[in-house]
Amino acid sequence: MTAGDLASERPAFAVLVAEADDLQLQLVDVLLSDPRFRLARAASARAALEYLKANTPDLIIAAADLPDLDGYSFVSRVKRVVRLAHVPVILTTEADAGLGLSQRTRRRAEEAQVDLLLPRPLGDKNLKERALRLLQHGAGAGRKRADKPQLATTLVLEEAIERLPLPPATAPLRPAPSGSPDVAAGGTDAQAAAGAQARGPQPHVDQPPVAQAHLARAERDSLMRENEALRNENRELRASIERLRRELNEARQVGRPGKR
Repeated sequence: MTAGDLASERPAFAVLVAEADDLQLQLVDVLLSDPRFRLARAASARAALEYLKANTPDLIIAAADLPDLDGYSFVSRVKRVVRLAHVPVILTTEADAGLGLSQRTRRRAEEAQVDLLLPRPLGDKNLKERALRLLQHGAGAGRKRADKPQLATTLVLEEAIERLPLPPATAPLRPAPSGSPDVAAGGTDAQAAAGAQARGPQPHVDQPPVAQAHLARAERDSLMRENEALRNENRELRASIERLRRELNEARQVGRPGKR
């Protein structure tokens, strides 16, 4: 048996993606394109919480702008469940006015016990490696944890679900990317597996061009933000150097003979 055969026999990491935007879901699917990841998608906080009542994923990726509950509140509820407290969570959120993530946003994420906060649109080619690092070291690795509330049972999720609005009865289910079971209606891993078995082996489907184009734009926007931050740092550094030069010249003038 080869090393490749051994790798193929390892169980895949179960990743729950709580995301209502199909394009963002496609980006996650592109960035985590790897047989080691098995993605399940929930289009709302309600569907994600229903899924978590019966399933324990290895990783959760959630959007901060879920349609029925903000991502910070969603994560804080998940982290209160003793069975799910160890599951690392990545939260994606819009950058503040194109200038990155504000301190307020970072504080909210820390209070909710988010393990990794990422700006949208996603353009991080290292998402796969960062996800694997979280899976290896567990929740809370590499960051200061906020004070943890007392852990509880899955009843916390049921109470949260009761407070959420019911989805429209006529709302159609949105298709998930190829190979990603859709749990928009609260489906389970067993249901997804049964559906996959009924469909049989699926041919490889290239990622949609629109997702690739959006990923390229996101990478470009990320580089532009980084370049702007570097330019600001350079301007501040030059201003500091100029100020020090003036102070040094003034000190030399005062120290010259004949100067009072």
